[in-house]
Amino acid sequence: MLGQAVCNKRAFTLALTACTLLGWQLGFQSLHASEKKQPAALISEPAKAAVAKGSHSTNKSGQTLPAAGLSKPFFAIMAGNHSAPACPRRNEVLSQYVADEQQIDFHSLSPNGSTPKDLKLHVPDYKVALNIKRRHELETFRSPLKLIFYGDSITEGLRGESNGGPHPQKGPIHQVFLRKIVQRYGASAVMAVSGDTTYDLLWRLRHGEGPVWNPGALLLHIGINNIGRMGGYAFIRSDPQHQAHIFSQHSDIIARKVYLGIKQVIAELWKSCTSPIVVTGLFPTGYAWPEGAFGESVVKINQMLSQLAAQAKHSLYYVDCSQAVLHPSTGKIDRTRMPDFLHPNEKGTQKWADCLQPVLDRLLRVAL
Repeated sequence: MLGQAVCNKRAFTLALTACTLLGWQLGFQSLHASEKKQPAALISEPAKAAVAKGSHSTNKSGQTLPAAGLSKPFFAIMAGNHSAPACPRRNEVLSQYVADEQQIDFHSLSPNGSTPKDLKLHVPDYKVALNIKRRHELETFRSPLKLIFYGDSITEGLRGESNGGPHPQKGPIHQVFLRKIVQRYGASAVMAVSGDTTYDLLWRLRHGEGPVWNPGALLLHIGINNIGRMGGYAFIRSDPQHQAHIFSQHSDIIARKVYLGIKQVIAELWKSCTSPIVVTGLFPTGYAWPEGAFGESVVKINQMLSQLAAQAKHSLYYVDCSQAVLHPSTGKIDRTRMPDFLHPNEKGTQKWADCLQPVLDRLLRVAL
């Protein structure tokens, strides 16, 4: 009897081990297949080696980035112990939001420019490492996220970071995020990188930074760097009239390029999840606002985004929070809210959160 029991136990153990090994093999095969489907990117060999070894990298400012994970305080706020529903993939083509002819080149003023769908960019090493880190964050959540914020440096400031590293001037902005967003709505994530254009964000979404769990809502703030890379940043703090006039002559082309880029990001997000998306209009930018190089383009972009949301019918929401950074009497940028004419500070971010509160309360059913 004892010998039979031992044999049965050994047989059970061998069977369990075989099943486990088979599961690992199938899992690795599935992972390998999914990786092969990922769009190509021009990633340097040192970056590939860093990813393979799980080693540290540095951000644009030279700060050390861990291969994965968040700083402990930020991660502790968002992590939980409960399972969450996975995002359902959208199979239908969202033709009303993006078409093939709208795959345009955001770095050129040519109205007929085009970009490949696989977005073959040269990705700096620090952004590759940061992409690995952010993907890991999303994959390790164990509770449903109420909100995920996507964007550029304005949005990354909500993490208290710049290019993936702590930034002393962003600390107070992070406190606003904790107080106004996390405490009010619950677990929230910020998937944003300084300097990103819509083009960069599309690359990140197609390389694993799309929603993993189905959140209550997604918030998108992106596009100002598109204008900047097309020449706008030359006029942030100085705006010679003759140069600004030449730049403003292209405002229709610039506005349409940025708008189409934002539409592509919306379509990409909805390939992962059906969550409602809140798009905030681009903030007033540049010392000459409402005149100057950014004046006409930003206004036109925001008008098109508002029209797009009106057509989407309860799945896309547009919120204009321009007043968060403007002086109430002059209509110019209030330097106590946006000192550099580009990034809202703590006070400006608090006004931004106040502006978002009504629509977020409605979507997330917060008791008033």
